[in-house]
Order: sequence, then structure tokens, then C-alpha cells
Amino acid sequence: MSDVVVVTSKEEIARVLRSALADRAEVHCETRNGRAVPLEIRSLSGMSLVLSLKRGAEGVAPLLSSVFQNDLATDVEIEVVISLVDGQYAIRERISDVSLTAFTLSAGPSILKLQRRSDFRVNVRAEGYVALLTLTDKTIGEKPQELTLLDLSAGGMRVLWPTAKLGMTPRVKQSWSAELIRSPPSSRGTADEKTAKVMIECVRDHGPENPDRPQDGHAVSFRFLDLGQDEARTILFVCLAVHRARYALR
Repeated sequence: MSDVVVVTSKEEIARVLRSALADRAEVHCETRNGRAVPLEIRSLSGMSLVLSLKRGAEGVAPLLSSVFQNDLATDVEIEVVISLVDGQYAIRERISDVSLTAFTLSAGPSILKLQRRSDFRVNVRAEGYVALLTLTDKTIGEKPQELTLLDLSAGGMRVLWPTAKLGMTPRVKQSWSAELIRSPPSSRGTADEKTAKVMIECVRDHGPENPDRPQDGHAVSFRFLDLGQDEARTILFVCLAVHRARYALR
């Protein structure tokens, strides 16, 4: 179940934009044929965002026409969705400026907040959680590969896929069984360690997680398949605990 809230506070809109830039948040829009296109924020000035297509491993932003053809132009309305740990925010405004590789969008008098209550997505990278995937490959063999979790929810997860070690990123809809380790490294191998076995399916390759260091790996999103009620409840409790602990430290 999702709730849509109209955000009109200038302070809250500014907070969302600053957080999106500082956290290198996932940003995307859709083309006319329904394709989700990953974007990145190049700069922020007041309420104006300069956005481009997500840069590849070479660190160069592709031409907008390579994806949008002639659909982007000044005064054309577009919807951009920003995903933060506290929910997704949609900006529906007209493009104020456009170049070959970037376009400018000003957050208007309001933005829309979509809170996915059933998922409750949380950034867990700093918490030391990992996923173990057993991959079949001639070079790495059939052994569990430990991947760092970037964020986690009851709907899925985003991981750091080490391309330097594992090579090509997964194909969309490619699935595996995985084991989530939902406890910090200090409790590995102890009675306090908690794990859950899940089926996952690749949803999207977001490109290099850090454009300045593409060798570190790609951010790749997976969704959970047929997640059991007990597993979903446990993951939600973990996400809530991380969120509360982080909030208490502010």
C-alpha cells in the first residue's frame, strides 16, 4: 500500500534536494515508451537541479538524444523520481533549460512523496550487512560470493556488484538463491548472527556506484521473490532498528 503526500514546504523540498545530491540518490524518469532511465544529479542551485543520463564506466555522460530522441526540450513537462531512505519523491515540472548532455529542472511549489509502507527502504551500507550469492562461473567456481548491501527493504535490496572480480553484471530477470546476513561483522559465527535464505531477481543495473571510482563496482537492484511472511517481518524489523538508531544519533 502506498500513500501520496503533497509536500509544499520550501524547507522540506530543499532538504530532499540536498539529500539527493549528498547521498548520490537513485534518480530516474520514464521515456514515452515506459522505459525507466537512470539519471544523476550533476549540480544543485537553490531549487534547480541539473540532471544528466547516468555516466558509464568511462565517466562521460551520454547524449540525451541517445535515449530520449527529440522528446526533451525547453518547456516540456517531465517527471523525475528521487529515491531516498524515507521514501520516493516525484518532481513534475517543465524543463527550464536543456543542452546535449544535461537538462535543468526546478522543483516547483510542490513535490509528491510516495511512502512505500510495506517496504520501508533503509540505507544499510554503513551497518556492515552483506548478501551471500552462490554463482556458477568457470572462473570463480560455485562458491558463495559476499556482496555489500547498499540498501534493504522488504521488497528487495541494492548491492555493490564487484565487476572487477565477478565481471559482467547480472541480466534483468536473472535470479539466484541468496543468504542475507543481517548482523554486523562483530557477531559473525556467533549465536547472535541472523541469516535468511531468499530468492532474488535482478531488476536494474544502476551503473558505477561511484562514478569517480568505477572499478569499485556497480550498484545493482534485486527484488525478493515469494518472500515468506516471517522473513519479510524480520527484514522490516531490521530496517526499523537501523532507522531508529540513526535517527537517535542526530
